[in-house]
Amino acid sequence: MSTSTNMRVSDQERNAAITAIQAAYAEGRLDEPNLERRLDLALNARTRLELNQSLEGLVRFRPQTPFTAPTMPLVRAGLAGTALQRSHADGPVAGLTHLSALPFGPFGPGAVWLFAGQGTAVRREAAKALNFQVIAWVIGAVLGIAAGIFNLGFLAGIWGVSWFVLTIVSGVKAWKGEDWENPVTTIVDKRLVDEGRGHR
Repeated sequence: MSTSTNMRVSDQERNAAITAIQAAYAEGRLDEPNLERRLDLALNARTRLELNQSLEGLVRFRPQTPFTAPTMPLVRAGLAGTALQRSHADGPVAGLTHLSALPFGPFGPGAVWLFAGQGTAVRREAAKALNFQVIAWVIGAVLGIAAGIFNLGFLAGIWGVSWFVLTIVSGVKAWKGEDWENPVTTIVDKRLVDEGRGHR
């Protein structure tokens, strides 16, 4: 075992690894059990070797010599960009993307989805918001028709409140940087646009 892999890691290096793992999950390259396992490895890592194990298959590593100070694993450009944007700007923008549906319906998140950069966290959240809003409009239309025919207006009212609450919750979760799954899109499981999860 090389000297460099026995070196103790700093909190900064450990946090960088955690950010890279979270970014890989956001890109759909990890499932939840794998995410939890890798985060646990990174959080408890004390040496370079232990930290590298948490990033195995996700990043490539810089070569090291005994005469150079250990450096943090070099994250792929896509991962680095996602992690940087998520930590500085993506939360508020993603949150506002979800909330834009309150005045504009699916057109708000749809516009963000069209113009957001490919593979970014904002585009993923815009896709999630757009998918939910389209489903919500379809459900609302069906309930509206049913209310007119069968005098079941209270169902449309209940759905309207549910839509409002779920839109707010989605916005708050995205603002905080949480990868929250809307229960409606989970149940319906139909997607107008790809949410960037990839294949698992």
